[in-house]
Amino acid sequence: MGKLSGLLLFTPVEVVRAVLPERIERGDGAVLLAHGSSAVQPMPHFSGVGPVVSAARNYPYSLSTELADTGFMPALSPSGPVSPAASRPERPGPTPAPHSRW
Repeated sequence: MGKLSGLLLFTPVEVVRAVLPERIERGDGAVLLAHGSSAVQPMPHFSGVGPVVSAARNYPYSLSTELADTGFMPALSPSGPVSPAASRPERPGPTPAPHSRW
C-alpha cells in the first residue's frame, strides 16, 4: 500500500503544492486531477487501490473549499466508467471536467 499511496495520493498533493503559490499570486489557475472508478465504486480485486484513490479524490474537494476565494480551481476527471449515482457529490466541490458524468 505504501507504493500506491506515494504514486496515487502523495504525487497529486505534491504537484498541487508546487504550483499553488504561483496560481494564488496570479489570482487564477486550475489543475485537473484524474482518478480511477474504484475511487467511487467498489470493484473486485481493487480493494488495495480503492481507498487510496478515494483519498486522492477527496483532496480536490477539500482544496476547493479552502481556496474558494483565491481564483484557483481544482477539477476532477474520472478515468474509467462510473455510475452517475455513485459519482454525484453530495456537497459543493470542484467543477468537474466537461466530459465527466457529474
